[in-house]
Amino acid sequence: TTEIYTLSLHDALPILATLVQEARAITLSSGLDYILSLFLEVEKILKDNTTVNMPIETRKLQIFPVRKVGSVTGYDSLLSAESASEWFIADCSHFHRSFVGKIPLLALDVSDIGRLKRLLQRAGVEKRRLSIVSNGSAQTNGRVSFLDAETKALRSKVNSILRSVI
Repeated sequence: TTEIYTLSLHDALPILATLVQEARAITLSSGLDYILSLFLEVEKILKDNTTVNMPIETRKLQIFPVRKVGSVTGYDSLLSAESASEWFIADCSHFHRSFVGKIPLLALDVSDIGRLKRLLQRAGVEKRRLSIVSNGSAQTNGRVSFLDAETKALRSKVNSILRSVI
């Protein structure tokens, strides 16, 4: 038989405290893989224990690897959740493609960011997710040409289309 093991709250708190202590030691020379693995371990604790919260002090820790404008690999700085500096989380691939190198972004892959939902929420950086802070408005660049014949044909078929839909 396969035994499923989940941490009790009693077990989780000391492990989380150890992981937060490890996070305090993150520096600019820390590898991105190491930071991600640490974040994933914290995520496991948060996933198994819905009542466990991140210590408030973690919001002040400069542990989030951020790529500055112009950078597309590695990371340039470590920022905190409460940092006054502007930085964002590209939590969807289309945001990453659109904004990488143009604005400061969390230096993790979109797929990895998807695996860190609880950590990002409880660490207080949820408000930096581009899917939350962005709003789209379509703008036309260049010359616009209307398709008059096609528009007229579609308009003549509107009532038929609406009858079949309704």
